[in-house]
Amino acid sequence: MKEYLIDGNNLIGKVPFLQSLQKRNKESARERLIFIIERYFHTRNIKVKVYFDGYANIAIKPDKVTIKYSNSKSADEIMKNDIGTARNPRNLVVVSSDNEIAGFSRVCAAESVLSEKFYGMIEKTEVNEMRDEYKRIDELSNSKNEFVKLFGVERNEN
Repeated sequence: MKEYLIDGNNLIGKVPFLQSLQKRNKESARERLIFIIERYFHTRNIKVKVYFDGYANIAIKPDKVTIKYSNSKSADEIMKNDIGTARNPRNLVVVSSDNEIAGFSRVCAAESVLSEKFYGMIEKTEVNEMRDEYKRIDELSNSKNEFVKLFGVERNEN
């Protein structure tokens, strides 16, 4: 099973609206990132860990994502330890634009994806899901006459 290890602060720094939010409220930016990641992986059978520097200030309780705070260490150090001690690093997808983490993951035979590329994948998926949703709405709108006939509702055309 694939497992994604995501450098949370690095990813926030590559997404302009999250970066802006982080300047005002670090915890809100983290919470929003977790929400975005959860939505992206909601239909996939994949393990996901997001790493943040420091301590947990507020409880973010995601369903699918595991959040790892580094406490007194650096998140990079915790990530590299998890990559280095993985049973099968070939099943890991490491998301970070940090050269040290990306290089270490490749040396350990893990897949490495730049944060900005990963967010691009998320955006593309969201656009496709929205397109599908609008298509379904159009189909329902186009068939509203059938609903009127089925349910005997009279149309009020004022």
